[in-house]
Amino acid sequence: LNDRGVSLSEGDLLRAQTLGLLESRADLQNAAENEWDEILSEDGNVLREFLMDYFTSFEGRRPKKLRLQEEFFGMFFKNKKPKEILDKLKEINNAYRFYQELLEGNWPFPEPYKTGMWEREQVSRLIRTLNHKLALPLLLSASTMGETKFSELLSSLPRAVFRYVNVCRLHPNKLSQFYETQCPEIRKNPKKYQVSKFRKMLWVEVKKNSTNESFKVGLSDLTYTPRSSNKTIKYLFVTLEEYFSWLQKGRKGLPEAEKSTVLDSNIINIEHVYPQNPPKRIKNIEPIKHGIGNLSVWGYDDNSSVKNDSFKKKKSLYLASKIKLNNEIGSSLKWDKKAIEKRTVLLIDMALSVFSG
Repeated sequence: LNDRGVSLSEGDLLRAQTLGLLESRADLQNAAENEWDEILSEDGNVLREFLMDYFTSFEGRRPKKLRLQEEFFGMFFKNKKPKEILDKLKEINNAYRFYQELLEGNWPFPEPYKTGMWEREQVSRLIRTLNHKLALPLLLSASTMGETKFSELLSSLPRAVFRYVNVCRLHPNKLSQFYETQCPEIRKNPKKYQVSKFRKMLWVEVKKNSTNESFKVGLSDLTYTPRSSNKTIKYLFVTLEEYFSWLQKGRKGLPEAEKSTVLDSNIINIEHVYPQNPPKRIKNIEPIKHGIGNLSVWGYDDNSSVKNDSFKKKKSLYLASKIKLNNEIGSSLKWDKKAIEKRTVLLIDMALSVFSG
């Protein structure tokens, strides 16, 4: 407890312990105090999660919650020389800034970037769109490989997580355990760590449990929910659009995205081909109007104000859209139950290839 009777946080306790170890070196103690002032200036709950994730990124396991401060101190500060303690505090402070950028969905490396916009967008998709924070210890470890290799490791994660967690609705525990096995492996030798091997192991783990059949069922069950963010559906269509060219060219090799235009799944609009609120309801389409076969997305330059118009009126806009998935819709002669069912099958077939490796 502090002098006001409030329980001290793990950060407060670690601060007191480390500063106590530096009592004989006033210069280092002052510098350490400055590092702690920066670290402790942020939200206490976020800091606690960071301390747990940072520990995991070295040890390859989660610390026991009730022993976080004890285990963290033992791992990073116990029996260390004064200069080593200060150096480690600086490293932790820098890692915490990196961690906070990840939490915000921002690219955590400084400018000038060595990566393109598409690569940088994957942080936002993984953390903000798919809400997959279990990968944070892995990303902290991957930061030691440098920006380029970090980007290569990150690039497969959103698609793997989407299939495993968001569509097949499997508990992410096994993915988390896989990440934890790789954390210390990366830190052992960041320069020699093989990202291609990581990708292969990741997809073996993903497909072992989220079979093609369960993925098909999950995609069929995806449903638009009015007055909701519908992030999962937006992510599906944005990703299929980015891999559309690869699909059309014969699906050779590993899935390869078209990176020249980057769609932000947080701000694009979902389109109902058969309108969500049609002037005249069609009885056999109403039950399936919120399924993926009747959905698409509008590009930034598309005219989305026609959402409640008939297919006949919207057809020319689909053909003129910069979204290739919309061009496919525009090539249909009519839009009825059969067309929606056919497109559902097509989208699932595309997704099976894109979300596979």
